[in-house]
Amino acid sequence: MAPLPSLTRLEGDLIEWVASATDLDLPSQALFYSIDGSVPGNPLLDPVTGALRWKLPEDSGATNYAVVLRVSDDAVPPLSASQILRVEVAARFRVAISEIMHRPAASGGAYVELLNPSSVTAWDLSGLQLVGRALTFTMPPGTTLSPRGVLCIAADLAGFRSAYGDAPRATGPWTGTLGAAGDDLRLVATNGDFLDRVMFTTGAHWPEQPPGGGEALQTIDPFGDNSRAGNWILIPASQGPFQPVTYTSVWRFLDSGAPLGNWFAADYDDRGWKSGGGLLYWEESALPAPKTTALTLGQLSYYVRTSFVLSAVPTGATLFLSHIIDDGAVFYLNGAELARFNFGLTSVVTPTTLAEVTVDNAAVVGPVSRTSNLLRPGINVLAAEVHQSSAGSTDIVFGAQVELVGGTL
Repeated sequence: MAPLPSLTRLEGDLIEWVASATDLDLPSQALFYSIDGSVPGNPLLDPVTGALRWKLPEDSGATNYAVVLRVSDDAVPPLSASQILRVEVAARFRVAISEIMHRPAASGGAYVELLNPSSVTAWDLSGLQLVGRALTFTMPPGTTLSPRGVLCIAADLAGFRSAYGDAPRATGPWTGTLGAAGDDLRLVATNGDFLDRVMFTTGAHWPEQPPGGGEALQTIDPFGDNSRAGNWILIPASQGPFQPVTYTSVWRFLDSGAPLGNWFAADYDDRGWKSGGGLLYWEESALPAPKTTALTLGQLSYYVRTSFVLSAVPTGATLFLSHIIDDGAVFYLNGAELARFNFGLTSVVTPTTLAEVTVDNAAVVGPVSRTSNLLRPGINVLAAEVHQSSAGSTDIVFGAQVELVGGTL
């Protein structure tokens, strides 16, 4: 087998390579390629041509891989040879602008929030600049952003604390002003490269601000494209009461097979799943909310995940969960069980467990109340495993709504 290269790549890069080998036996023997052991990202290797296609995991952090590619002939017994493909992976910078308060109700309450969506990599932001049309701020030395963490850059720190309390992590103040009717915000590296950019307005498909202001723009999908107006919504800057998850929220879902690993964990990489807005369904009857994304019928269980961002968790807040489900489900918040529907509290639920009640037509159930102890600043992940009540069920429905009420920041 010909030697394989040593590569340097970023998280999420695509590696394409063709392995080659020779066999001097006569008559010629067929050669077959394979990979020894399991490899993160599940690379595809054509057993006949040796063509390798491997998309590196999106959030592995800085790491090294040593992948053994093997070639075997069809002799009896078969002979084989192998080479190692070595890949040094560097973390990809993903810190992004995730929330913008450009029309605060309180004096000095303007801010721009940065989010680190990685679950494993912390970033040193020292020296980076936030720049707008008439705004400049340079990150102080030693400024770091932890995995899944958020940092608010405030127009005025005293005004920010007065408006939002002591809980949100903040720095500032910036020099200049943030445009009330829109701006061109850029996160700039020390070498002048743009690391992130959001050009927002109060029109042109962006969410319409209330006359008195006081609501912040926030990304819907923290892993999505924040340059798209459609990936932003308005939320109360106080972080409550508000609905971080609605019946029309976008979900990532798996409707073909069971997921591998701890699929409900906050740091699980679900970006290979399908995605679509709620309600998720296969149902002919009318439902209490729009039927938006069709599921593939035929499984006993379906898996869904969505995420939302909190600048801070209000102390003493109450979380209310409502849902529209046919037939049963178990909910998880940041990896811990949150609630059940049509399953006993002590039931062991596996991918083949049937819901204990058959739902004829899905209706709104709830809200059920929970404390806010499972919430955390930064990215929060709500996941659910939705189950049929029988193998022959002809419908499946899922939608959920989360409201956060009360508490103080």
